Amino acid sequence: MKILLFGQHFSEYVWTLASGMPEDQQCIVMLSRDNFYAEVPPRMRDQLDRVNLFTIDMQGPRHIKKFFQGLYSFYKFLRDERPDIVHFQEMPKGFSFVCWLFSQHYKRILTVHDVVSHPGQDTQTSWRQEFIRRYMRETAQALIVHGASLAAMMENIAPHLMGKINIIPHPAMRTVKVYNGNLTGRNTLLFFGRIERYKGLHVLAEACLRLQERGVPFTLVVAGKGNEFEQNKPLLDAIVNKQIHHRHIAPEEIDHLFDDADLVLLPYIEASQSGVAAYALGFGKACVATRTGSLDEVIKHNFNGLLCSPNNPNQLADCIETMLSNPDVMQQFGRNTHRLATSSLSAANSARMSVKVYSDVLNNQLLH
Repeated sequence: MKILLFGQHFSEYVWTLASGMPEDQQCIVMLSRDNFYAEVPPRMRDQLDRVNLFTIDMQGPRHIKKFFQGLYSFYKFLRDERPDIVHFQEMPKGFSFVCWLFSQHYKRILTVHDVVSHPGQDTQTSWRQEFIRRYMRETAQALIVHGASLAAMMENIAPHLMGKINIIPHPAMRTVKVYNGNLTGRNTLLFFGRIERYKGLHVLAEACLRLQERGVPFTLVVAGKGNEFEQNKPLLDAIVNKQIHHRHIAPEEIDHLFDDADLVLLPYIEASQSGVAAYALGFGKACVATRTGSLDEVIKHNFNGLLCSPNNPNQLADCIETMLSNPDVMQQFGRNTHRLATSSLSAANSARMSVKVYSDVLNNQLLH
């Protein structure tokens, strides 16, 4: 089977999925050049000798020359290679949409990373983006979501798509091959990623102030940028032990941040799946997360982390304190996390499940 994995965004996810593809499948990856170099660290770029990688400019129509050059590259590739499956990552932008139209005579799979837009900046989508999202979902031969709760959400908003929705977990990313599970001894708490309202940084800051009042030793590391940082700055300023990296985090820096963390925090008010959780899995880190979206399908309470209610700083503080007060348990949770990353939540398992979907589509075994 010849498989084209296409992504205007989510390059590290696509590259991770490609790394798990069975050797008997011919896998070709086509990614946005800008996004690939922004997301995939140098150490990972040359690891997949058996995967053919193409990076092209995937600019919008405002950059008219690069827009048409990129579209021609995609069209020429389809004409020359004729893949059996074209697997897209949902991105409601003009370039991806035109590529979707170009591939209408091929079997198209669509991974939907977010069934609905996150509250805050992400909800400010145009009618064009909503049209593209709806059209791509309607015309895909199969849809992939990263959790049972997301499948239920998709079925609720579009019941007629029920027969082609498939649940495949988001694979662990950057899974370390040699895992020691040691803690730093510094009680380092990591909040990583885009700083948008739904990520709950304000809830975490309030929880940390409660921990500070209780005399719990910790260092909070906040790494990422976003629209909500300035609003939370007064709360963050009141936290004594902290490291703030309010900027774009280069892909090679992510390894150091997760290596140095004792506990990864996902205090989200709303979520679907989480790339941050995928990193935590890969690095074998215990987590504290909220019960929202499909987070509880990755962070399993009292197995590889603790779960609390969203938007509840007291519960969040209690969970963090419980973890920091029990380093042996936190270390065991980290081992359990890494065990998931090398089994049910591994890239190889997600790729095997994806190949099964491809085969079902080619054999017309999915409802349309």
